[in-house]
Amino acid sequence: MTDRRTSTGRAFGRECEELVLQARGVINDEILEGLLADDPSGLQAWCHLLRVNQDAKRRDAVIENLQAIIKVAPQSLRERLLLGRLLEQRGLTGEAGRQVDHCLETLSQSNPPDHRVINQLLKSIQIGPDARVSMRRFEAFLSALDQFTQLDGPVARTAAIAQCQILLALRNQAAYFEAVAAALLRYPHNQKLKYMDELAMRWRSERFPDASAEKIFVIGLSRTGTSSIHNALAALGFRSVHWENPLTFGVLDSFDYSLFDAFSDISVSAEFESLHYRFPSARFIWTRRPIDAWVRSVANHYENATGVTRPAQLLQSGRAQLFGGRLGAIHASLYGNHESWEATYAAYEQRVSSFFADKPEAKLLEISITEGEGWEAISAFLEVPSPETPFPHLNLGSRKLHRHEL
Repeated sequence: MTDRRTSTGRAFGRECEELVLQARGVINDEILEGLLADDPSGLQAWCHLLRVNQDAKRRDAVIENLQAIIKVAPQSLRERLLLGRLLEQRGLTGEAGRQVDHCLETLSQSNPPDHRVINQLLKSIQIGPDARVSMRRFEAFLSALDQFTQLDGPVARTAAIAQCQILLALRNQAAYFEAVAAALLRYPHNQKLKYMDELAMRWRSERFPDASAEKIFVIGLSRTGTSSIHNALAALGFRSVHWENPLTFGVLDSFDYSLFDAFSDISVSAEFESLHYRFPSARFIWTRRPIDAWVRSVANHYENATGVTRPAQLLQSGRAQLFGGRLGAIHASLYGNHESWEATYAAYEQRVSSFFADKPEAKLLEISITEGEGWEAISAFLEVPSPETPFPHLNLGSRKLHRHEL
């Protein structure tokens, strides 16, 4: 057998890849740790160990792996950006922005960003506490991409699409329309650009923002199946979004509520009352789950994602400032004013029940997908045919962390 100390980086990476694919969990963790002991500078090994720890939701180990990767390969932009966000969530205010600034400074024609780095930059720019600083970083990112748009090949296409995404995040309507139109002339078959052009048409409409539009709001708490409902609504043909704008990666806001059709996750649940009055024709889907199962799931979820053991801890200053303070406001509305998850659940049940008590029955669907409900209930409520495909139940017990949790 080839001595691991003399293996090439490529062969070493293939060996690690095979080990990761064989099984998941502790056994792979132990094997990979052994490989790292033989070759502690093996970048591929660190990357695969990172995947194992991400799947196992070991937040501290993920941070250690990212730090090791950056030490071995300082040019690893995606890992830098992810590390910055994780440390920002741990209370190191400004860390995400510091990594963003470093990455923007290193972008060059010899080190162009791929779409994954661009998406990480879009996310990291917005996680900080000061929205004005985020806007300035968007402007810097927009300018940095100019050097790539005149090139040929996928680099230029990726940069042109990213500039459209940034202009949408900046809400620069005229520049967004112009950029999307120009990019479509150059890349007429690109599906992402076609989607952005559809949104441009809606934004350009004289009726925008249209308060009479028939919106759908999914208003369950975390860990009640909102992701499954989001996927189901998308399968039914609605422009459905979950937690964030899928192009800008910003937390859903009033602009997004006019731009898309259906919305889910706690960014929506936190303000369902105002959404009811803003969109009189809207319908609401309340995802529910038996309290004992929900408490176990949500407690484990937030402890893994953020390190908190009580909902009130979500309002600690560093965490509450994330996304320009939006995350703190969302958690305050739903979780942060309660000492236990049981109290949180009971308060939200009372809040939703009381609000819809005097509303027409056709406005609200209560559904528990964890107990087997699916297409039949949703299709009847929305008055649309049920698809022939299985209902998109997600694994509520072991899924990976959401983007906003990473």
